[in-house]
Amino acid sequence: MEIQNRDLEWEAKEIWDFAKKIGIFGNGSIRKSSEKLIELERRDREERKMNEGCFSGKEEREIRRCIAKDNVEFLCIQETKLEDVDRRTCLSIWKNEDCAWRFKKSDGASGELLCIWDKSIFSEESYWDIEGAMGIQGKWGKEERDCEVINVYAPCNHRKRKELWTELLNRFNQDPDRRRCIVGDFNSIRKPSERKGNKNHEVDRDMAAFNTFIDEAKLIDLPLARRRFTWIKSNESYMSRLDRFLISVS
Repeated sequence: MEIQNRDLEWEAKEIWDFAKKIGIFGNGSIRKSSEKLIELERRDREERKMNEGCFSGKEEREIRRCIAKDNVEFLCIQETKLEDVDRRTCLSIWKNEDCAWRFKKSDGASGELLCIWDKSIFSEESYWDIEGAMGIQGKWGKEERDCEVINVYAPCNHRKRKELWTELLNRFNQDPDRRRCIVGDFNSIRKPSERKGNKNHEVDRDMAAFNTFIDEAKLIDLPLARRRFTWIKSNESYMSRLDRFLISVS
């Protein structure tokens, strides 16, 4: 407790020193103002701690609506903005208590990844993760078919994306007959018509690398329904199709 209080006092002092530099002074003595800053910092930490591993109310409602509407059996989310995920997090959005999950924290180059699934439909056998992706292998359905679901949030950097395609392709080649579904934000387009408004000199070589990966991995790119783009800037000046479902031919 003493260490925690010292930590709070240090942060309050930093805020107080900054306030003095920019000309903001509280009413009353420095001691009272410092005590107030310490209390505000303590409350802020408690609130952040309570919200760790929680979606916002709006996010919860929207995810639950989609799960119920489409009877989702395996859910993949990218860039969750969560520091950690536990059973409470999953139950806040999943349709029942019979679920399992895997969570990959951000590795700096790409965001967090979360998979939740119905345990009566899919049974996990193994798990792996690399920068920009996580994969779960197991049995699907009553037939217990071997399959693999891969959740992707590709890095923004072209070189790192190309490294991700190479790493994924190497993994696929080690087990070429397994059924696969690769889903997520690939941060790449396949043709110029999938991007509007954003001119980037790396687009051509990025498209070539992405298309080569899909072709060599023998994947099918499922078409979008009801829309052309999956990412739209707030002012609608830029639009791109970055999110996809890729499935193996088998």
